[in-house]
Amino acid sequence: MENTTDTLDIPKEWTFENASVASSFNQHVREQLPWYDLVTGAVTHIARHYIPQNGLVYDIGASTGNIGKALEPALKQRHARLIPIEPSAEMCAKYTGPGKENLMQVDACHFPYEPFDVAICHLVMMFMPVHERPAFVASLRKSLKPGGAIVIVDKCEAATGYQATVLWRLTLAGKVAAG
Repeated sequence: MENTTDTLDIPKEWTFENASVASSFNQHVREQLPWYDLVTGAVTHIARHYIPQNGLVYDIGASTGNIGKALEPALKQRHARLIPIEPSAEMCAKYTGPGKENLMQVDACHFPYEPFDVAICHLVMMFMPVHERPAFVASLRKSLKPGGAIVIVDKCEAATGYQATVLWRLTLAGKVAAG
């Protein structure tokens, strides 16, 4: 039986500023990170516990709106406002989540955050310059309302041991390397 699964043609100059990358982002992220939907669900499960009535939520690095879509029932129920932040014009054009009227095409590291209840950075820190990360997190903490939450989930490499092996096996590259 022939395998007919479509795989992506990943450009050598991969960037979110590439229209074809933005167009195929949802397929790409799930192909490269088979655990993406599981983690998206976990992030939104945690975040929704911190969203109060009439609250404010930032989705930082919103891409096409997957976090917003997963949070949409809680946002509607609590009449909360979502502000998606995405630096790429190409990704903003593909955004289909809630809060599109609030979508900000800006660099999240230098954005003037208003006091908020929840900020979600789902797989976004790895794209920020390392030297800007501490100041970015500090700026979020300064704008965080009491009782709120900053949820940061990112890809990183575990140093050694079995945990590193398990995490490696969850990536497409790890699966390919294992045969």
